[in-house]
Amino acid sequence: MEIWRHPRRESRSCKNKRVIKDNQTFQLLSDTMHIPSHPNLEPPALKHHPPEPATTQYIDAPFTKTEKIINYFWALAVISGAMFALNKIDFMNEVLTSPKINHGVMQIGLSMTILLMFIKIYMETIKVSIMKQECTYANNKDLTHAAIALIMITSVTLHWAMWGLWGWYTPIVMAIMSYGVLMQLIVLIPNSIVQNMLCIVGGTYFLQVYVGV
Repeated sequence: MEIWRHPRRESRSCKNKRVIKDNQTFQLLSDTMHIPSHPNLEPPALKHHPPEPATTQYIDAPFTKTEKIINYFWALAVISGAMFALNKIDFMNEVLTSPKINHGVMQIGLSMTILLMFIKIYMETIKVSIMKQECTYANNKDLTHAAIALIMITSVTLHWAMWGLWGWYTPIVMAIMSYGVLMQLIVLIPNSIVQNMLCIVGGTYFLQVYVGV
Protein backbone atom coordinates (compact mmCIF):
# COMPACT_ATOMS: atom_id res chain seq x y z
CA MET A 1 0.00 0.00 0.00
CA GLU A 2 1.47 3.33 -1.11
CA ILE A 3 1.14 6.40 1.07
CA TRP A 4 0.30 9.63 -0.75
CA ARG A 5 2.37 12.64 0.32
CA HIS A 6 1.55 16.27 -0.19
CA PRO A 7 4.05 17.99 -2.58
CA ARG A 8 4.47 20.93 -0.20
CA ARG A 9 5.39 18.61 2.65
CA GLU A 10 7.83 16.85 0.33
CA SER A 11 9.49 20.14 -0.64
CA ARG A 12 9.74 21.20 2.97
CA SER A 13 11.39 17.95 3.91
CA CYS A 14 13.88 18.37 1.05
CA LYS A 15 14.71 21.84 2.23
CA ASN A 16 15.19 20.61 5.77
CA LYS A 17 17.50 17.88 4.50
CA ARG A 18 19.58 20.47 2.60
CA VAL A 19 19.83 22.69 5.66
CA ILE A 20 20.84 19.74 7.84
CA LYS A 21 23.44 18.73 5.29
CA ASP A 22 24.88 22.25 5.17
CA ASN A 23 25.01 22.38 8.96
CA GLN A 24 26.75 19.03 9.09
CA THR A 25 29.33 20.21 6.54
CA PHE A 26 29.93 23.39 8.52
CA GLN A 27 30.25 21.41 11.74
CA LEU A 28 32.74 19.07 10.06
CA LEU A 29 34.83 22.04 8.89
CA SER A 30 34.63 23.60 12.35
CA ASP A 31 35.92 20.41 13.98
CA THR A 32 38.73 20.10 11.43
CA MET A 33 39.88 23.74 11.70
CA HIS A 34 39.27 23.90 15.50
CA ILE A 35 36.72 26.69 15.24
CA PRO A 36 34.92 27.22 18.57
CA SER A 37 31.22 26.52 18.35
CA HIS A 38 28.71 29.22 19.17
CA PRO A 39 24.93 28.84 19.43
CA ASN A 40 24.29 31.94 17.25
CA LEU A 41 26.99 31.09 14.72
CA GLU A 42 25.59 30.39 11.26
CA PRO A 43 27.26 28.67 8.31
CA PRO A 44 29.03 31.09 5.97
CA ALA A 45 26.89 29.98 3.04
CA LEU A 46 23.71 30.91 4.90
CA LYS A 47 24.91 34.25 6.24
CA HIS A 48 24.18 37.35 4.16
CA HIS A 49 26.80 40.10 3.99
CA PRO A 50 25.53 43.34 2.41
CA PRO A 51 27.96 45.00 -0.01
CA GLU A 52 29.88 47.96 1.30
CA PRO A 53 28.83 51.30 -0.23
CA ALA A 54 31.28 52.68 -2.75
CA THR A 55 32.84 55.99 -1.77
CA THR A 56 33.70 58.37 -4.60
CA GLN A 57 35.77 61.47 -4.01
CA TYR A 58 35.75 64.26 -6.57
CA ILE A 59 38.77 66.54 -6.79
CA ASP A 60 38.84 69.68 -8.95
CA ALA A 61 41.76 69.36 -11.29
CA PRO A 62 43.63 72.63 -11.97
CA PHE A 63 43.50 74.13 -15.45
CA THR A 64 46.38 73.39 -17.73
CA LYS A 65 48.36 76.20 -19.38
CA THR A 66 46.62 75.58 -22.71
CA GLU A 67 43.17 75.70 -21.09
CA LYS A 68 44.01 78.99 -19.34
CA ILE A 69 45.15 80.56 -22.64
CA ILE A 70 41.97 79.39 -24.38
CA ASN A 71 39.82 80.79 -21.55
CA TYR A 72 41.56 84.18 -21.70
CA PHE A 73 41.19 84.44 -25.47
CA TRP A 74 37.54 83.40 -25.25
CA ALA A 75 36.90 86.01 -22.54
CA LEU A 76 38.60 88.70 -24.62
CA ALA A 77 36.54 87.77 -27.68
CA VAL A 78 33.25 87.77 -25.73
CA ILE A 79 33.90 91.06 -23.93
CA SER A 80 34.97 92.72 -27.19
CA GLY A 81 31.76 91.63 -28.90
CA ALA A 82 29.67 92.73 -25.90
CA MET A 83 31.29 96.19 -25.79
CA PHE A 84 30.73 96.58 -29.52
CA ALA A 85 27.03 95.68 -29.16
CA LEU A 86 26.54 98.03 -26.19
CA ASN A 87 28.24 100.84 -28.11
CA LYS A 88 25.94 100.26 -31.08
CA ILE A 89 22.81 100.79 -28.98
CA ASP A 90 24.46 103.69 -27.07
CA PHE A 91 23.83 101.86 -23.79
CA MET A 92 25.41 104.31 -21.33
CA ASN A 93 23.88 107.45 -22.81
CA GLU A 94 20.41 105.87 -23.08
CA VAL A 95 20.45 104.62 -19.48
CA LEU A 96 21.52 108.03 -18.16
CA THR A 97 19.37 110.39 -20.23
CA SER A 98 16.48 108.53 -21.88
CA PRO A 99 13.01 109.56 -20.60
CA LYS A 100 11.76 106.04 -21.36
CA ILE A 101 13.86 104.66 -18.49
CA ASN A 102 11.98 104.30 -15.19
CA HIS A 103 14.59 106.01 -13.04
CA GLY A 104 12.74 105.40 -9.78
CA VAL A 105 12.95 101.64 -10.26
CA MET A 106 16.49 102.06 -11.62
CA GLN A 107 17.59 103.60 -8.33
CA ILE A 108 16.21 100.59 -6.43
CA GLY A 109 18.21 98.28 -8.70
CA LEU A 110 21.37 100.32 -8.18
CA SER A 111 20.88 100.22 -4.40
CA MET A 112 20.56 96.42 -4.48
CA THR A 113 23.69 96.28 -6.64
CA ILE A 114 25.65 98.27 -4.06
CA LEU A 115 24.49 95.97 -1.26
CA LEU A 116 25.52 92.96 -3.33
CA MET A 117 28.93 94.52 -3.92
CA PHE A 118 29.41 95.06 -0.16
CA ILE A 119 28.56 91.39 0.53
CA LYS A 120 31.11 90.31 -2.10
CA ILE A 121 33.80 92.53 -0.56
CA TYR A 122 33.05 91.28 2.96
CA MET A 123 33.09 87.60 2.03
CA GLU A 124 36.11 87.62 -0.28
CA THR A 125 38.35 90.33 1.16
CA ILE A 126 37.56 90.61 4.85
CA LYS A 127 36.67 87.02 5.78
CA VAL A 128 39.10 85.24 3.44
CA SER A 129 42.09 87.59 3.08
CA ILE A 130 42.04 89.28 6.51
CA MET A 131 40.25 86.87 8.88
CA LYS A 132 41.69 83.78 7.10
CA GLN A 133 38.37 81.94 7.08
CA GLU A 134 37.26 79.44 4.47
CA CYS A 135 34.59 80.84 2.17
CA THR A 136 32.09 77.96 1.90
CA TYR A 137 28.32 77.68 1.93
CA ALA A 138 28.36 76.01 5.36
CA ASN A 139 30.18 79.01 6.87
CA ASN A 140 28.14 81.70 5.07
CA LYS A 141 24.60 80.41 4.69
CA ASP A 142 22.88 83.69 5.60
CA LEU A 143 25.11 85.81 3.38
CA THR A 144 24.71 83.36 0.50
CA HIS A 145 20.91 83.46 0.75
CA ALA A 146 21.00 87.25 1.00
CA ALA A 147 23.22 87.47 -2.09
CA ILE A 148 20.86 85.22 -4.07
CA ALA A 149 17.86 87.34 -3.03
CA LEU A 150 19.68 90.56 -3.99
CA ILE A 151 20.62 89.14 -7.39
CA MET A 152 16.98 88.25 -8.08
CA ILE A 153 15.71 91.67 -6.93
CA THR A 154 18.37 93.49 -8.95
CA SER A 155 17.55 91.52 -12.10
CA VAL A 156 13.81 92.18 -11.78
CA THR A 157 14.19 95.91 -11.07
CA LEU A 158 16.70 96.54 -13.86
CA HIS A 159 14.52 94.69 -16.38
CA TRP A 160 11.52 96.68 -15.19
CA ALA A 161 13.40 99.98 -15.43
CA MET A 162 14.69 99.38 -18.98
CA TRP A 163 11.59 97.70 -20.40
CA GLY A 164 10.09 100.99 -21.56
CA LEU A 165 13.15 101.65 -23.75
CA TRP A 166 14.06 98.26 -25.24
CA GLY A 167 10.93 96.18 -24.60
CA TRP A 168 11.41 92.49 -25.39
CA TYR A 169 15.07 93.17 -26.21
CA THR A 170 15.74 94.03 -22.55
CA PRO A 171 16.71 90.42 -21.54
CA ILE A 172 19.19 90.34 -24.43
CA VAL A 173 20.72 93.67 -23.37
CA MET A 174 20.97 92.51 -19.74
CA ALA A 175 22.56 89.20 -20.83
CA ILE A 176 25.15 91.12 -22.87
CA MET A 177 25.90 93.35 -19.90
CA SER A 178 26.04 90.59 -17.26
CA TYR A 179 27.60 87.66 -19.10
CA GLY A 180 29.39 89.57 -21.85
CA VAL A 181 31.04 92.17 -19.59
CA LEU A 182 30.87 91.34 -15.88
CA MET A 183 31.48 87.58 -16.08
CA GLN A 184 34.34 87.98 -18.55
CA LEU A 185 36.01 90.58 -16.33
CA ILE A 186 35.96 88.03 -13.51
CA VAL A 187 37.69 85.52 -15.81
CA LEU A 188 40.29 88.04 -16.99
CA ILE A 189 40.94 89.32 -13.44
CA PRO A 190 40.82 86.27 -11.13
CA ASN A 191 42.24 88.12 -8.09
CA SER A 192 39.30 88.93 -5.80
CA ILE A 193 41.00 91.97 -4.21
CA VAL A 194 41.57 93.58 -7.61
CA GLN A 195 38.00 92.72 -8.59
CA ASN A 196 36.60 94.44 -5.51
CA MET A 197 38.75 97.52 -6.06
CA LEU A 198 37.48 97.81 -9.63
CA CYS A 199 33.90 97.35 -8.35
CA ILE A 200 34.33 100.24 -5.92
CA VAL A 201 35.94 102.54 -8.49
CA GLY A 202 33.51 101.65 -11.30
CA GLY A 203 30.45 101.81 -9.09
CA THR A 204 31.43 105.17 -7.60
CA TYR A 205 32.11 106.63 -11.05
CA PHE A 206 28.76 105.43 -12.45
CA LEU A 207 26.85 106.80 -9.45
CA GLN A 208 28.52 110.21 -9.81
CA VAL A 209 27.69 110.36 -13.51
CA TYR A 210 24.12 109.14 -12.88
CA VAL A 211 23.46 111.68 -10.14
CA GLY A 212 25.18 114.47 -12.13
CA VAL A 213 22.90 113.93 -15.11
